[in-house]
Amino acid sequence: MLYNLYMFDHNVLHMCFWTLPAILIGIAMIVIVLVHNHKQKKREEAFEEQMEEMDANLTSQL
Repeated sequence: MLYNLYMFDHNVLHMCFWTLPAILIGIAMIVIVLVHNHKQKKREEAFEEQMEEMDANLTSQL
């Protein structure tokens, strides 16, 4: 089975055996980074809102 995959990669796709898994892992890593970045921005916005509320509460008490 692996030999057939190896032959398919080299003879049909004309690429190294490890190229296809590397491309798939690279795409998965890009998706993970994009999702993490999006979630991090949401957390930062929520944190900034909390800080503004706390600041407003502190200034109103003075």
